[in-house]
Amino acid sequence: GAIYAFIHAQRHRAVPALSVRAIREARQQKKAGFIFGVQHANLLEAMVPKSVLGLYTTMESGLQNYYELGLRIHGICYNVNNIFGGGCLDPAVPLTRAGRWLVEAIHKRRMLLDVGGHTGEQTSLDALAMSSGVPVVCTHTNVAALNPNPRATTDRVFEAIARTGGV
Repeated sequence: GAIYAFIHAQRHRAVPALSVRAIREARQQKKAGFIFGVQHANLLEAMVPKSVLGLYTTMESGLQNYYELGLRIHGICYNVNNIFGGGCLDPAVPLTRAGRWLVEAIHKRRMLLDVGGHTGEQTSLDALAMSSGVPVVCTHTNVAALNPNPRATTDRVFEAIARTGGV
């Protein structure tokens, strides 16, 4: 809501960019196009009911609601593990069953999946293995070969991203 209020106040120079067409139109109008994204799936994790009955239905409707509000880029984890997989502080943790559902749901909506960086290496590699033919990105990170730290992305993940056609 705050971002939409800002865009509205700056409508003479900013617009929401919810599609490729909208990005192109913003550029033609010499306006900033805002692409909405989250770096983790904790918004969906917070919707998980006390019992696992209805887990995927609840998350499905939550993701759809965020999509309808404009969300177009979605990550999996922010540094630490969640129900979807491992964060960069636990790089060996794989993508979970809920994580596999999340990757499929993101692709189904033609949203952009953001891996690497905050997401652990194994979770990223598992998500990338499911993304054949669907470009995946890592929007911000460091290169582990040049700056080894938990938040840096490995060459293995970069190469797998490139194989999807992503960047």
